[in-house]
Amino acid sequence: MNNTRPFMYLPTPNLIFFNNFRLLMRSAFCLFIITSIGCQKEIDSTDHPPGRNVSKNNFEKMQVPLSFETINEDPVQSDQYTRNLLGSHNDTILGSTKAAIFSTFELTNRGFDSIYFQNSAIDSANLFLKFSSDESHYGNLNTTQTFNIYQLDRPINQDESYVSNATFEYDENDPIGSYTGKPDPSSGELKIKITHQSFLEKFEKASKTTLNDNGRFEDFLNGLAIVPENSFSTGQQGAILYIDLINDASNLTFYHNGTSDSILIQETSKRVNTFDNDLTPVKDLDPNRLPLKPMAGYKLRIELDALADSFANESAIINKAKFTIKPHLKFHPNLDEVPPRLLLLKPGVAFDNLPDLQENFPDLGEKYYDGNFKDSSYQINIPQHIQGLVNNDFESNGLNLIIPSDNPLIANPLIIQNNNPQTGVELELVYSKENL
Repeated sequence: MNNTRPFMYLPTPNLIFFNNFRLLMRSAFCLFIITSIGCQKEIDSTDHPPGRNVSKNNFEKMQVPLSFETINEDPVQSDQYTRNLLGSHNDTILGSTKAAIFSTFELTNRGFDSIYFQNSAIDSANLFLKFSSDESHYGNLNTTQTFNIYQLDRPINQDESYVSNATFEYDENDPIGSYTGKPDPSSGELKIKITHQSFLEKFEKASKTTLNDNGRFEDFLNGLAIVPENSFSTGQQGAILYIDLINDASNLTFYHNGTSDSILIQETSKRVNTFDNDLTPVKDLDPNRLPLKPMAGYKLRIELDALADSFANESAIINKAKFTIKPHLKFHPNLDEVPPRLLLLKPGVAFDNLPDLQENFPDLGEKYYDGNFKDSSYQINIPQHIQGLVNNDFESNGLNLIIPSDNPLIANPLIIQNNNPQTGVELELVYSKENL
């Protein structure tokens, strides 16, 4: 047996102290570097173009004088929404709105079995419209509403883009079904009974080829119009409902011979919302109350005419140009009901944000200001656009503040108070004077 012990290296106390000291110094150095970097206020290189001499410690602030004008919104693109609006709503301040839906339908993968239809009559049919959620509406659900269903005279063009004042042909005197009542989103769906006998017989007599081919079926049905009828009297409010058309629960179902078949609204189905607005009441609105209304209602024109004079005799680099928009608390005591997002657009540029809407400024504490409602206000940062105005790269023709027409699509309006420094619309600039 070998009693030789294996060799073990035992460091001396001095060597242990030296190694620990070296490790401690390395850790302290790394901590110093991390702390130094973390404490610096980084300046985005895009804010200070190469070749321009800017003092990074000479930041100045100013509030830009603004002027406002409420104007009617242009027709907005209103097809292929993620969800659709339906109903009538009357606002004593902002006017009334009717939202109608026009849609094509598609066969299920199986299609209909036309033998059933030819050998037995259709017992009944219902149009089901799925609510987006249990509380998906704006307005007062206690108002009775009427919705009429019509078959379109012509197909909706799948290749065409539609806007909110589009018109479609149908016989207003010949609805195929109707609903009158107080819609309840908590029920999950709105059911409208189809009662038009000629419409049902049309399906009974349809050929098997027609009911198993979507191309032929599109020409056979054309599409349906779902139109609110109501014109409310004074004191009646009504409601706009949020409908999820591309949910399978939204369908046209036929009951026959003890079974049922449904045609669906798919993502590829053409879906169009139209909005009919009466905007006259806003003319009497207090000029210090600035209204925004979706569904092609009102937008706010913001003029920046005083900006050029502020920098007429000096050159500056715009580090931040942040709009802050706050709701009027008298009209919006419950801030959970204000629109979740606003957009700031160049006049004449349809459906397009300012190019620097989501610019990143690391020293501001947020990744970007994108117009979402947060902490009781909306914030939108547009330094590149303001820099162009300061440089006289283009003329100032103002900006348009709107509630988006989709993503999300909502019916909630917004009123902004303009004469109170605690609310309203403010544009704050942070800029650096350029050393020429």
